[in-house]
Amino acid sequence: MKKFVKVLVIAMCVMAITLTAAVSLAACGKGNTTVKIGVLVADASGAEALAFRNYYENYVEKNYDVDFVYSEEVGSDATKEMAELDKLLAENCKAIISFASCDRPAQIEKCESSKVYYAVATGTLKDEEYAEYKTKEYFVGQVGPSTFTEYNVGLAMGQYYKSLTGDNAIHSVALYVGFPAPEHVARTAGILTGLGMTYSAFGQSLSGMDIVGGIYGQDNGTANLNNIQPGDSGITVTTVLSMAPGAGLDEPLQAMLAGTAPDALLGVGMVSVFMAAQLNQKQIPYADVDAFTAANKTNFESGSMRYLAGKYGSSVGPVFALIMNALNGNVIRDADGNAVSLDQGYMVAKSAEEYATNYAKESGDSPIYNKEVLDTVIGADVTYQQIADLVASK
Repeated sequence: MKKFVKVLVIAMCVMAITLTAAVSLAACGKGNTTVKIGVLVADASGAEALAFRNYYENYVEKNYDVDFVYSEEVGSDATKEMAELDKLLAENCKAIISFASCDRPAQIEKCESSKVYYAVATGTLKDEEYAEYKTKEYFVGQVGPSTFTEYNVGLAMGQYYKSLTGDNAIHSVALYVGFPAPEHVARTAGILTGLGMTYSAFGQSLSGMDIVGGIYGQDNGTANLNNIQPGDSGITVTTVLSMAPGAGLDEPLQAMLAGTAPDALLGVGMVSVFMAAQLNQKQIPYADVDAFTAANKTNFESGSMRYLAGKYGSSVGPVFALIMNALNGNVIRDADGNAVSLDQGYMVAKSAEEYATNYAKESGDSPIYNKEVLDTVIGADVTYQQIADLVASK
């Protein structure tokens, strides 16, 4: 009898260990420990936005125990932005990754009061905003192009087109200035300066980074381009297209297409969404700030795209790593105890060959920030310097 009891006890112990192991393994898979991360988006249809979403939903979700919950598109509507943020919080999201920039201070305050981690994934806060919020408990940080980087992206585009000579020389351009997001305004200012133009505001002529302040000060941040001056460029701006509130895009676009075509259209983002088909059909050369996607590869090879400053879909990997570390108890800070703030740049293609080379560096199954790379910066002992070094290396 004792022998039987002893065997029974051993069997029960083995069963308990087996069950415990099974529970532990189940906890590692999606379903039991999956954490919801809210994604607040300004744009839901642009190539860049879709590339980011594809990376998060079709790669990151498959490799980590997370579920990305997306907001509706908020555009430049600050009221809708906050309403969508409230919805994400009501969905029990434990962290928010923001691609929307109408009122980021309000977003941070809301997440802080809700005890939900928050990070900026595109663009960055204004310097004075970062200074105010960099020590907030739930503000994880920002990884994206700074205002100065965005300005320089536009500057390089403008300089390139101004430098063209001979049969390729540019005498007239159309500008697509997007909507009044800070990054669009900064890129627009850079393009104007690169083309050799100036901009007047508040009774004075502005150039360089001063243009950013001038445009910001007009009509609550709308890219107001009524006072463009040719400067020494010799280039005429024939059309300014905008998605600013009340601006309307279709009518001026159709008027441009029906009239004398500009030598080029320079855009600050989403040209490939709103007008690539028409520009390709009319063979009007165009430039954009967007992403390295299959659609833009086609626009380069068989369409009339001639210049792209772009990102990869997985460039939003580092900010995900920051969020994951915070959710796991490792809120990363710099040496002074401040939230992470890292500048990301763009890659440029000016030919189909350059585009193909850049495009080949990343695929959906093998992104640049793949799991192997991300795992080097997700963990209890990961430091600010490791995150910074990784972003700098890519």
